[in-house]
Amino acid sequence: MTKTVRDMDRPELESVACRLCGRRNTRPYAVKFGLPLVKCRSCGLVYAHPRLTEADVMKRYSPEYFFKEYLPVFRADETSYDLDLVRGHYHLYLQLIAPPAAPGRRLLDVGSGAGFFLKAAEGAGWEVEGVEVSTAAADYANRVLRVKVRRAKLEDVGFAPDTFDVVTLLDTIEHLGDPDRAMAEIFRILKPGGRLILNTPDLRSLSRRVLGKSWAVLTPAEHLQYYTKKTLRRALEKAKFRVVGVRNLLNFNAEYTHDKTSRRYRWWKRRLERERTKKFLEKAFWIEYTDLVRLGGGNGDADSARPGFFKRIKRGAYMSAKRFLRGDVLVAIAEKPL
Repeated sequence: MTKTVRDMDRPELESVACRLCGRRNTRPYAVKFGLPLVKCRSCGLVYAHPRLTEADVMKRYSPEYFFKEYLPVFRADETSYDLDLVRGHYHLYLQLIAPPAAPGRRLLDVGSGAGFFLKAAEGAGWEVEGVEVSTAAADYANRVLRVKVRRAKLEDVGFAPDTFDVVTLLDTIEHLGDPDRAMAEIFRILKPGGRLILNTPDLRSLSRRVLGKSWAVLTPAEHLQYYTKKTLRRALEKAKFRVVGVRNLLNFNAEYTHDKTSRRYRWWKRRLERERTKKFLEKAFWIEYTDLVRLGGGNGDADSARPGFFKRIKRGAYMSAKRFLRGDVLVAIAEKPL
């Protein structure tokens, strides 16, 4: 259960400038659980302002949250986990990193949680390491999964320059108090030609438009900034990365809402179930998936979805529909220039 600001013990709020352009030219966007979101008039980034201090944000990553909310998502408990389920959950990102061409290639996962992605990447041949601010999560990764995860903020670890071949930032950038600093550190520790792969919720998702403020992504106590394709690309370019591509992944989760009593939720759930029965969303998802894997340099495993689908719908019509038919997740691939 997400707590409101009023439920917390006298939280402190801090004023921050836009985390993308550095300006303080905003307009109100929404208020959720007693915390305001604003939109920057200069660059379009939506972010929490004023927001909880880092100390209050850290209180939310408690052992209770980790064991009662985080682990059940992966059907894991205090001593065991399902590696096949983990591999399925991270299948796309395992495709994007691909098995290393030579031994000794290193991968760092920032915000690695319990270390599930690291364990899957290790099985694919990578030398893996993670950083995670939650003590309970880092301890679980080291003790149960036996993968190396440091309990620290990335910027405080002090990795040597040009250390990693790949850095992943999965469901993490929206949580960072200072994304500029983190991105600069990732750039520093990546080898020339190394890749950053990240994902984050898409603020332009159709789910957000349908569900409105009840969309569960809008949680300003821990999601401190919200990206669109445009603002995410700008953030990467600001950090001096060469952007290989930013794509919207066409998947939807009707259950990801804070209000399951609303008519909007019931309508959205019925609509998604109807479209999935028609197989439209499933086929469209695999088109986006395949294009993303190709963008990352892999072969993909969904090529067969494309020809049959486009026999029934013209590509132009499909691409026009993508202007509003946007899934819940953005995925970006970027490189440190040689």
